[in-house]
Amino acid sequence: MLSGLLPFGSIFIEMYFVFTSFWNYKYYYVYVSVANATPHAADLAWCALARAGGRPGVTRCAWAQGFMLLVFLILLIVAVCVTIVSTYFLLNAEDYRWHWTSISSAASTAFYVYIYAVYYFFAKTKMSGVFQTTFYFGYMLMFCIGIALVTGSIGFLSANAFAKRIYKVRPRPLVFPRRTVPHTSTLADTRLRLCLLVRLVRAGS
Repeated sequence: MLSGLLPFGSIFIEMYFVFTSFWNYKYYYVYVSVANATPHAADLAWCALARAGGRPGVTRCAWAQGFMLLVFLILLIVAVCVTIVSTYFLLNAEDYRWHWTSISSAASTAFYVYIYAVYYFFAKTKMSGVFQTTFYFGYMLMFCIGIALVTGSIGFLSANAFAKRIYKVRPRPLVFPRRTVPHTSTLADTRLRLCLLVRLVRAGS
């Protein structure tokens, strides 16, 4: 369960802006400086021409979705790293039941997102009543289930690839040279011949 803290920490700040755009009806945007940009370059960057706050050269851009995609990729990378580390500790302790652990390590991020959603409901929104409360927590529950499915799947696939990789390379067994020991039957024959020779010498004398 604690493994989800690191992936949640990588998206903690972004969650505030996402929740604000969802529930406080504010635009999700990023401020960038385009003082020297031409209108064509601004169109290529998907930037609006409206000035923000009356300051020249600063526009409200719609390519914030690209920044959200970057944060999402960071979330996946951190979830993969946390899952691989958890799987390594399990395998190092000779516990090979890593399958569900790899899923829960990454999917536990959704638990902390839901806790943050509860905090956001009481601290940042002005919703009240049964309908609004049910609407909010129902949608947040579906949102967190989606995050759990995505991160859990990525975590399991990465742990599976990691386990196959480390067990694919097997160390070669040590081969020691065999000692040349005479066969027991040869020793018995030699002793028998010596005994016969001694009897013949005694009989001749």
